[in-house]
Amino acid sequence: MRNKTCLWLSGTFAVCAIGFLGQSAKAQYTGEFIICTDGSSADACRNSALPPDDDGTITWSRSFGFNLCAAVGFVPQDTDCIFFGDSYQGFGCTAFQDRFAARALAGSDLAIACGDVSPLFDGQYSLGTTNNTCFDDVNLCQNFILTQ
Repeated sequence: MRNKTCLWLSGTFAVCAIGFLGQSAKAQYTGEFIICTDGSSADACRNSALPPDDDGTITWSRSFGFNLCAAVGFVPQDTDCIFFGDSYQGFGCTAFQDRFAARALAGSDLAIACGDVSPLFDGQYSLGTTNNTCFDDVNLCQNFILTQ
């Protein structure tokens, strides 16, 4: 089953990530965080995942296109889960840009969100979770780079 959600954020940025590894809810997450070129299904996203660099930052080259997809793996739940978070300009989840939300269907093990990054300038960005409807609240941050 496909678990893809796209949400426009303040007219400039569509969601490109959802939930992250949680400290208080770590047992619920599998440790899988992906930025991928194909978010049409869990398998497609896993098969098109971009590798992180040594410090965990993922680089998205515009040669991949403008539809960036991100996903997080978790232990399948009996109910749908909605993840909420914020996107930020720069690393470290400090310079607020927009809010996002993404839904993962019951029984799925990967929640995927995709968005158009063409309006964004090249540079450093980050995404952070704020809470969700299935696990303890988590406030985590993932850095990524947009580049030519």
